[in-house]
Amino acid sequence: MVVKINQQKKAELERKRLKAELAQSDSDMARLGEDLYSALIDAGVIDESSIPESAREKIAARKALREQIRGSGR
Repeated sequence: MVVKINQQKKAELERKRLKAELAQSDSDMARLGEDLYSALIDAGVIDESSIPESAREKIAARKALREQIRGSGR
């Protein structure tokens, strides 16, 4: 009985670890997309106006939040 509970607990902890790792990966991929977006616009590969307004607004909001975080750390 104790062994089965330990195995279940280990499996549950592993699932939580994997979910946390996936969440971090999602965050990293979002940042990668933002950086790619900026690089392509800066290089003139894409025109910012060709990106849907809702996407531009979301990227701008995230950029503003990062700037606020940087500013509050001074």
